[in-house]
Amino acid sequence: MKKKRTIHKGRAMTLQTKIYIVRKDDTLWGISKKFDINIDLLATENGLKGKAAHTLHPGQKLRLPNISAENDCELTLRIVDLIRAPIAFAKLKLSFDGKEKEFTTNVGGEVGPILIDDHAKGLKVRLQNIEGKYELIDEHKVLPLGKKSLIINSRQILIKSRYWTQQGKQDATTSQLQKKIKHKNQDIHAQPTDGKRPRQQSKTPPTRLPEPLITETRLEGGNPTHIVATVFADENLYLIPANEKYRKFIIASAKKYGFTPHALAALIHAEAAKLRGGEWNADSKNEKTNAAGLTQFMSETWLEMCTDSRSFMNIRLTQENGYEKISGKREGGIYVISGRKGQTHHRIATDPALRWRFDAEYAIDSAALYGQINLDRLRKRGINIDSLEPEDLAKAMYFAHHEGAHGAAAIVKGTLTAPEAEKLLKAQIKEKADAYIARFNREPVKAYVHWLFSYVDSNISITQFMVNPAGFRARSMEEICKTLGLPAGPPSPNSKEVSLPFQLPTEQAGAAMSWQDPLDECTIRTALLASRRSATFGMVRNGGTKAHQGIDLVAKVGTPVYAVANGRIKRVIRAFAVTTGYGAAITLQVDVNDLPAKQRQYYQSKYPNNELVHFYYAHLSSINVQEGSYVKSGEILGKTGDSGNAKGMDSIANGGHLHFESRHSPNISTGLDGRMDPLPFLNRCS
Repeated sequence: MKKKRTIHKGRAMTLQTKIYIVRKDDTLWGISKKFDINIDLLATENGLKGKAAHTLHPGQKLRLPNISAENDCELTLRIVDLIRAPIAFAKLKLSFDGKEKEFTTNVGGEVGPILIDDHAKGLKVRLQNIEGKYELIDEHKVLPLGKKSLIINSRQILIKSRYWTQQGKQDATTSQLQKKIKHKNQDIHAQPTDGKRPRQQSKTPPTRLPEPLITETRLEGGNPTHIVATVFADENLYLIPANEKYRKFIIASAKKYGFTPHALAALIHAEAAKLRGGEWNADSKNEKTNAAGLTQFMSETWLEMCTDSRSFMNIRLTQENGYEKISGKREGGIYVISGRKGQTHHRIATDPALRWRFDAEYAIDSAALYGQINLDRLRKRGINIDSLEPEDLAKAMYFAHHEGAHGAAAIVKGTLTAPEAEKLLKAQIKEKADAYIARFNREPVKAYVHWLFSYVDSNISITQFMVNPAGFRARSMEEICKTLGLPAGPPSPNSKEVSLPFQLPTEQAGAAMSWQDPLDECTIRTALLASRRSATFGMVRNGGTKAHQGIDLVAKVGTPVYAVANGRIKRVIRAFAVTTGYGAAITLQVDVNDLPAKQRQYYQSKYPNNELVHFYYAHLSSINVQEGSYVKSGEILGKTGDSGNAKGMDSIANGGHLHFESRHSPNISTGLDGRMDPLPFLNRCS
């Protein structure tokens, strides 16, 4: 046991830290409850972030702090961006108690709780920019006493405890603030060259961080509010700060080839190698495949881009060397390029051109061009690409790139054969292919198309790159291919009734192994449905041809929903006004070892190798929790509602309900893959 004795404003104070050795099946929740320690503080004290909090191993040593009552303030900070999305893994430098200390936010943009000895010394918050420098984003001369949570975002600073800072009319509107942001940062991004001027190679654009706009306005109540704007809103394109340097390249290339910036950004994100926090790695190289650069081009494909007169590389090669045309061909298994001057052809060294893969401007331009080439190839095969919406093109390009134009056209036209489909599926998921095909009545074509559509949907997310996605609903790959003429119905796996091959033991729920059904009374809804089965899980809709991914539990608007187990809020979607999809929703992540035996064994019968399970609550009217926060079993997460496509279902007679799912991962595609029937998890349901 370690002891630290310090004098705090004339009082003697002793902080004690014990060491605990992790045992088999221990979880962070269980340890926190056993020693009555705040779980966030326990995680922070031991540097446990993200998955590490769920992967304790026997023999691991944990420090167990004993919080002294002599602290003035226990503070939690949450950092969010212009659109109130949490800034995950942000580097912070905090000044308090006359000292400086570095922190990193969790996936929910939070750090803390932080113990403040002397609230009168105040707090300074500095955020690390992409140059590694810390910039002051907030300062408090004096901190409030007690347990507080401080949210720092682009619109206001909110201190919440037993009181709230009331927001009144602002002196500046959102649009005015956005204009100020743009005006202050007109020329900080790397500028596109349009490929018209020979220039020295540069691996990445300039990396100066967009200067944050920090101003102060006054609310009607006289309370100050800060505006800390670290992202831009031009073209409605949202990029994390680390990828802001690519903004103008993306916008320029999107306009050049006729895409939306969001579609191109989503395509780049799917192809790029990632650094920590989601930053695209322009210097990446795969030694096995030789794919390299920001958009991971293979050598031959990249050299083919050099021969297209639209590419920046082609323009540079012709201008620098006076060539009339650049062409390419295979010689002895090697792809070579040459330039023509009159009737003379000059072979061009490929090494310099291949190094251009690490030049971000060339990489982004070539990714857009390659996408356009793939779409043109589909057009030549009779696929009506022009019938798609601009935002659909990202998935169409990714689909064509993955399958090749011939393979993609075969899927859309319904000419893919069973032997081809089985071969393709085995190439993708190897030994799991046979079991996957069995779920589709041994029809390999349906199995492969289902896998492929799910794969594309999970890799391409348009709304992820929109500052304001209100009113927009991204279409699934299935919907896109139907527009293109896909003749068959949606491929879906067979639905089977759940039967457990074992007798579930009974056990007394412990502190870390407790279960609370999501509602006080759980009843499968029947109002406004074609059949009673329509609200259950499986292929239960449209005569057994359409999937329902969860269960619908009867609830009028405003009914409290509960955390079913001790866990962490993985994701929060506050889409209260959206009238398509799930609307406002919460994803709760739970360590399997924090489930009671009944629920744990049911889940492990389906996913024996998974350590985490995710529970999904949809169509909510209010949300009480933040991303990244820990919650207890039985804690109220929010209230039921009629958001999303449940709009108008505001009473039990009108079909009011909670849509509840169980998933093996937080983000999965449409259909049933990755989901399981949540009904056996519940203790009581009629």
